[in-house]
Amino acid sequence: MKKTGQIIFVIVLSSLLVQCSFSAESGNGAQALEEVITLASTNKSHLLSTETEEIPNVNAPTLSIASPTVTNQVPTSTPELRPGISQECLNISPKPSKDNQRKGKIVFLENNKNNKHLLYDLETGKKKDIPNVENYLIVSPNQKMFAYEDAQSQKLMIFTSDGQLLRSMERKKDWGFLGKWQNNEQIIFPKYVDPPNEEYPHSLIVLNPFSGEEQILQPKYPNIENTSYRLEWEGSGTTVYDPMITEVVYPGYIEGKGMGYILFDIKDKTKLTELPSSVFGNTPKWFLDGSKFIVNARGGEFYLITRDGDIKQITHMNPAYDPSKNDFNYESYFYSLSPDERYLALWLTSSLTKDTTLAILNISTGEVTDFCIPHGPDPLVMPYMPIPIWSPDSKAIVVDANYQNGGNGNDVILIDLIEKNAIRIDQNLTPVGWLALP
Repeated sequence: MKKTGQIIFVIVLSSLLVQCSFSAESGNGAQALEEVITLASTNKSHLLSTETEEIPNVNAPTLSIASPTVTNQVPTSTPELRPGISQECLNISPKPSKDNQRKGKIVFLENNKNNKHLLYDLETGKKKDIPNVENYLIVSPNQKMFAYEDAQSQKLMIFTSDGQLLRSMERKKDWGFLGKWQNNEQIIFPKYVDPPNEEYPHSLIVLNPFSGEEQILQPKYPNIENTSYRLEWEGSGTTVYDPMITEVVYPGYIEGKGMGYILFDIKDKTKLTELPSSVFGNTPKWFLDGSKFIVNARGGEFYLITRDGDIKQITHMNPAYDPSKNDFNYESYFYSLSPDERYLALWLTSSLTKDTTLAILNISTGEVTDFCIPHGPDPLVMPYMPIPIWSPDSKAIVVDANYQNGGNGNDVILIDLIEKNAIRIDQNLTPVGWLALP
């Protein structure tokens, strides 16, 4: 697939994903977010130029894991619009103090500059060029590897987090765009078919780049949605498999209840459970052991679904939800699971303020804490989903925020969940992944 075509392809799919997510259960805040994302398909410009160097080796100690505390609650004049939500607004500092300097490397896309990817050193603020990235770069679940296709050699390249080449292999014709790491050993590509014969839903190619083994996963499952919505779930097409590829989640038709999420056992060829929902644009997130997944679905709430099919609603942000009235208090999009799998970082849209801000969900308690940091991907360039990026120790998040028209672009904000502070570390960059220190 050609580079420009792939970029536009994924931008359009991202826009369609948001559109179908909001089509039946949407308020004005969701509509505003959709408009921002849709702009990506029609606007391009060049804003920033940076000197770059080769990828360096990194050698620093691994941070210990700790849990953030997000419990302070601020009373509001309309408490009925804040069920299950607390607010802990963070002030954004222009730069970190010497006593609060994190170490490590974050991969960024430099906005509007020929798909240039950078390795950003948090300690020094210096940016190192990651050369010849063809469209996308993906970071492994353990955050110890990253992969991309080299634009010059047309090879798939796999590196360690400190920049050492692990593996390279020739690209095959039927590999579509680089999708995602399925686990720490396998990578997914949507299967490429020439446009006249393009299929929907996509088949997926699962590649083990270390052994060279490939398998094709065909989306031939009962009642799978295969007509108009054309979902693209973060590199997975319409199907999201557990890490061991024994179960699959997909959008489908539920008898007598319309659309929803279906969990299917591949070996036994049986449906395990169904969750009716007219919201199904959000990507299900499997836990690394394959025991369960989390998804935002019916009524704008988050649900945990076990691999046995047990369903548990864990948030209560919209207790008075009525699908006929679209009376959401809050809607949630573009979320990511912390490496310790205890928290979910998400973008939260309020029906009261129409603002979309960064929030954290404590999965065990269902408590959602709003940090009041405005959503802000640059709508002029959006090849990646604007999801929050977690540090390997689950203590910090980096996001693009505060987008402004008129050439100012977006800010890059790093949130320390232990110290409860937010720092502006750069601007006009899109976070792609945070690498673990070797």
